[in-house]
Amino acid sequence: MPERPITAAQRAAFWRHFGAACQTQGIPADEREAYRRAVLREEGGVEHLADLGRTHGFDAVCLRLCLDAEDYDGAARYEVGDARRMGAIIDAVIREIVAGTPTAPEAYLRGVFAHAHMPFPGTEEWYLDVSTDLLRSIMQMVLTHRRRLHRRAPVVGVDLARGPSWTSCHPPRQP
Repeated sequence: MPERPITAAQRAAFWRHFGAACQTQGIPADEREAYRRAVLREEGGVEHLADLGRTHGFDAVCLRLCLDAEDYDGAARYEVGDARRMGAIIDAVIREIVAGTPTAPEAYLRGVFAHAHMPFPGTEEWYLDVSTDLLRSIMQMVLTHRRRLHRRAPVVGVDLARGPSWTSCHPPRQP
């Protein structure tokens, strides 16, 4: 399945990084088109900006442009794009799983790391301290747990928005 095209905000970021790279590298105006096409072809594997994908292709192109512009903070942001996206997905799924329960999302995440026999990084941006392979495994674990909760919710009386309910699966006895 092909990636969706870049958003308007990503397009603006591309042009901002492209302009900075051209200025830093001292590329004359008549050579900028060739430079743009070369970067898109080498890093994104596409000929036109409209064909660039939202995730991997965009990150690779902007990483190159930031490095060419000597913007190392920007380059660091694009270099960890996959980790940021997976971390955001994991956080969202965990928040959905623990909604309506007394369990805090961080405590659940600590449990996932304990289950994986890994020390919990314990930082705000914990996903930057974890390998991509482990992030994929953690994402698979929490998505599997969410799927199982959704599948059994009507059977055992678990409403994911309110937490477990004893009365929904064990109605009160009639006298």
